[in-house]
Amino acid sequence: MRAFREAKNDVAVMVAEYERRRDMVFEYLDLLDEVETIRPKGAFYVFPSVGRLGMSSREFCGYLLEEWGVSSVPGEAFGSEGFVRLAYCCSCEDVEEGMNRFCRAVSALRKRN
Repeated sequence: MRAFREAKNDVAVMVAEYERRRDMVFEYLDLLDEVETIRPKGAFYVFPSVGRLGMSSREFCGYLLEEWGVSSVPGEAFGSEGFVRLAYCCSCEDVEEGMNRFCRAVSALRKRN
């Protein structure tokens, strides 16, 4: 019980940190016309639509991992083909690097198509 009573400040710090990481992710996603997503209010991941990229969510996740070193989960695992799950529960540096790579990956696909 003591942890519940005394952890309020720690929880507030972590909520603010996840909001900061979420906002960082959206700074990158907002640059991409091909990718749409809804801003989550209480999660540590985003679930953008990648349906305009010309491949299934599984194919896109494979492409991200194999060619860009970014791990993601295909939306079909959650019953939502055409979407991918991107978590931002790692360090801000890793989030920034991952989103840089994500944007470059989408840009490379744009040039292919």
